[in-house]
Amino acid sequence: MIRQSIVDLCSEIKPEAVSLVDALSPPDFILNCPIGHSNGKALENLYQAVLSEPKNTERPSWWKEFMDKPVKGSRRLESKL
Repeated sequence: MIRQSIVDLCSEIKPEAVSLVDALSPPDFILNCPIGHSNGKALENLYQAVLSEPKNTERPSWWKEFMDKPVKGSRRLESKL
């Protein structure tokens, strides 16, 4: 019952979320949003946030399987170098 009440209240304040954050103005580390930092470097912060997670720069587990399967009715593209 308490959980449902919290969910209901959250859905009521959702449209005003940005205004509430601006009014409360919590520190950047509380928001944990790379583009929410107040240093004026939104794209640099976003880039660093992406690179900070090691799995973001790895290939997906299925990439080898995808590359080995030929597509029906088309030729496989290969480098001419």
